Amino acid sequence: MSDEKDQEIKYEQENEDGDSVDLAKKIKKLKEKLKQCQQEKQEYLTGWQRCQADFINYKRRQEEQMDEWSKMFGGGLIRDLLPILDTLDAAIKNGSEDKGLLATREQLITILKRHGLEEIKAIDEKFNRD
Repeated sequence: MSDEKDQEIKYEQENEDGDSVDLAKKIKKLKEKLKQCQQEKQEYLTGWQRCQADFINYKRRQEEQMDEWSKMFGGGLIRDLLPILDTLDAAIKNGSEDKGLLATREQLITILKRHGLEEIKAIDEKFNRD
């Protein structure tokens, strides 16, 4: 604050002394510089806002993709595979001893176990809440 007053006093003294200091030109240059700085600030702000919006959109797309993957690889896919396992079990139970059926069943069970799904013996067993 005192620096501004000192500068004003200095300019007034220079003008009174007859020095050719053209304050109007200096003020005009300063105003142009201020305008340029304000434009740069606005460009930076606009760029930052665009980046922020892009990041928010990216985050939303990633969440949507993760939801889609969890539906596909989560319960949805496993639920779709269980009837196939039931069909294989029924074919084997009805006397088919085809090694291909047995191998396919074992592969399917291995995949389901890998995803945390295991067969629960429910018939003639006491219910366990855990």
